[in-house]
Amino acid sequence: ALNGGPMDGLASLDRKSGSLTGLVRAKGVRASHWLDRLPNGRGELNGDVVIGLGGKLYAPSMSWQIRAAGRLALKNSREFRNGLVSAAGVMTTDALRVDRATVEVGEGVASIQGSLNWRTGRLEGEGRANGLSLALLSDQISGWGAVTAKLAGTLDRPVVEGRVEAYDLAGFGR
Repeated sequence: ALNGGPMDGLASLDRKSGSLTGLVRAKGVRASHWLDRLPNGRGELNGDVVIGLGGKLYAPSMSWQIRAAGRLALKNSREFRNGLVSAAGVMTTDALRVDRATVEVGEGVASIQGSLNWRTGRLEGEGRANGLSLALLSDQISGWGAVTAKLAGTLDRPVVEGRVEAYDLAGFGR
């Protein structure tokens, strides 16, 4: 079992060529504890994971796909929203590549794609978010936001540049 979800699969190794092949599936995986590790995330998230194995024994690769649904909220918000998470990519001994990762919460949608080179620490990526409720950040503001960003640099020195827009912005309180 993987965090509460039953797993099944099959893998094989061709001893002559060193080729790996396989597929592993886990359904009903509980991912709520991962949300608690995020700076502002909390909620309930359950989903399915599919992992494909390939490559050679000395240079394996793993394609992965995640689909999950649940109730999500920022830690400083009392409001939970139904959400969907989906992601897919490839991991090798050299890199992690995210071909697409999408989070839908309420009316908002955020998506990212990019890569991390394990050996050099090099980052490359881009992200977009639209229709984000600013009330999820604080109960003293309302409105909607949009973000576009590019990620570069390294794990030690990430560089993010982009644009943030707010619409129908209003503030409340002191």
